[in-house]
Amino acid sequence: MMTLESAIRHCEEVAEEQEKLCKVNDSFNFSQPKWKECAKEHRQLAGWLKTLWTIADMLEGTIDHLSGDDAKELLNDIKWELKGVEV
Repeated sequence: MMTLESAIRHCEEVAEEQEKLCKVNDSFNFSQPKWKECAKEHRQLAGWLKTLWTIADMLEGTIDHLSGDDAKELLNDIKWELKGVEV
């Protein structure tokens, strides 16, 4: 089973591999645009997963102890964290 941490690592590794393929095979290669797009998408996915990781850290151990105002503040923080994520 894949953890969030291993998923982030996997996305970053795939992106690096695809970027290396583009550098090594930069001339007359019909697959290069696919590699670039794959790398870009894996970098984006890694970014989303890192945001999810940050949100999970924010929530860890706090949900059961929150008052109404504290919960609103936490949800507001999460909203601002998510605003940086383009879907």
